[in-house]
Amino acid sequence: MPPTPSLLRWVYVARVCVATVVFVAAAFYFPTVSPGVIVTVAVAALSSVVVTGVSFFHTHIRRAPPGAAFLYAQALFDLALVTAIVHVTEGAESDFAGLYILVIAVSGMTMPFASNLLITVLAALLYVADIVWGHPVQISVAVYLQIGVFLTVAFAVGRLAQRLHVVGAQRSVLEKEVHRLRLEASDILHGISSGVVTVDEEGVLVYANSAAQRLLGFSSAEWVERPFVQFLQSRASELSTAILETQSKGRQQVRVEGNITIDGRSYPIGVTTTLHRVEEGGQGSVTAIFTDISDQKRLEDLNLRAERLAAVAELSASLAHEIKNPLASIRSSVEQLSGSGRANEDEQALAELIVRESDRLSRVLSEFLDFSRVQLRVARPVDLAVVARGAVELVRGHPDCPPDAEIVVVGGP
Repeated sequence: MPPTPSLLRWVYVARVCVATVVFVAAAFYFPTVSPGVIVTVAVAALSSVVVTGVSFFHTHIRRAPPGAAFLYAQALFDLALVTAIVHVTEGAESDFAGLYILVIAVSGMTMPFASNLLITVLAALLYVADIVWGHPVQISVAVYLQIGVFLTVAFAVGRLAQRLHVVGAQRSVLEKEVHRLRLEASDILHGISSGVVTVDEEGVLVYANSAAQRLLGFSSAEWVERPFVQFLQSRASELSTAILETQSKGRQQVRVEGNITIDGRSYPIGVTTTLHRVEEGGQGSVTAIFTDISDQKRLEDLNLRAERLAAVAELSASLAHEIKNPLASIRSSVEQLSGSGRANEDEQALAELIVRESDRLSRVLSEFLDFSRVQLRVARPVDLAVVARGAVELVRGHPDCPPDAEIVVVGGP
């Protein structure tokens, strides 16, 4: 249902037109119309122009909201105007009695049901009063039928207006909610760093957010309603292919990797597409969401490099540990050989050099192990009896070990 100001605008036009037509008709048939009728019609026409002008100024120039008192005043004036027209046009036999129905219908659309019912009752009373006192005739069945039409129109228009007001209020709430959701969606799409583009079934650009324009290096104002997929072929072929495959096959594309190339510079993107069908069987529009994954690729490379360095560090620590153990044995053996008393001065000097360099190399290995901070956690079983017998054999082979020395290993086979 149109808003009240729009309805009032039509009421103003109809009011002035009816009053003017009646006045012109009365003046045209001046010889057969009494002067009293001419005066009545002239006053009605002039009053309608004045009242309509004031009302129009109030509602459409000052833009004041039409309140209950204003609407009552409009309805009462219209009833008075219609009654005057009906009176000068033969009362019950008048062709203008139907104007009461228009006044009742407009009141039903602009006023509450109870107020409209009051206007209807007043219209019926004015109509009957004009017939009884203005044109003393007997009230016929047609008059009762006319009053019944008044009441029927009042009830029908009133109930319909109530339903329309409820539907209009619901629609207004829904429109506000949709507007709010659109604003929120627009803010989200403009604020995210991922590019979002939507193309229709013909490959024409429908929407592109600011991130998409920045990543692809274009302006949406230049490409709206133009074949956008062809433009994508030159800059992001994988993105274009994903859109076309989604349209043709009707399947969503998830995490498709591609590249965007602009002015010789290329960077990777991840693409996800979705299909929106309006009709079953149609291709529908496609929305593609793509993100610059350059940083992610760099992180993946750095993680891979870190894993390799960690493996190298672990291997190096293992090698250092394996070198340090035999180095200690070498140092101990050389130190014992140099202290046996059978070595000359040159051999003792060489032995001291070996011991000193062994200590230096051992310190370097210890510092490397401390720096790498890698602890070897490989565990395996060790037969201590075998280790003990190895130590006995080493002692027996020493030059200072007497032949009759008795060394006993307790335990083991």
